[in-house]
Amino acid sequence: SFPDEALLKKLVISAAKSALLTVGPARSVEVSILLTDDNEIRALNQNYRDKNVPTNVLSFAISDCYTSSELNLIQPKEFPKLLGDVVVAYQTCSKEATSQSRIFEDYLCHMIIHGTQTAFAWLRP
Repeated sequence: SFPDEALLKKLVISAAKSALLTVGPARSVEVSILLTDDNEIRALNQNYRDKNVPTNVLSFAISDCYTSSELNLIQPKEFPKLLGDVVVAYQTCSKEATSQSRIFEDYLCHMIIHGTQTAFAWLRP
C-alpha cells in the first residue's frame, strides 16, 4: 500500500538530500522527482531507451539537453543549479521490494538516491 502523503514527501526529500550530500554540490541544486505508475514509466522507457518494459527508476540529466556554455547562460548562479528529472515507478519498486524481502519505504529511498546521483553525475569532475 502507498504510504500516506506526508510520510512519502518526507521520504522523497530525505532521500534526495542524502544523495546530494554524498556528492557534495558546490551550490544549491534542484532536482524534480516524479513517482508514477508502470504504464507511464514504460512509455518513458520506450521513448528514451527503446525498451518497452517498465523499470524502477529513470534519470534525465539536464546536461543531456544543453552544452555547458548553454547551461551557464540559462542557470544564473543566484538560482539553484538544475540537475534534471528522476522518475520512479511506484508499482515496480513495490514488486521488487517484495521479491527481495525489503521494506518498501527503504527500497523507494534507495531508488530515489540512485536516480538522483545518476542525474547529478554529469556535474562531477
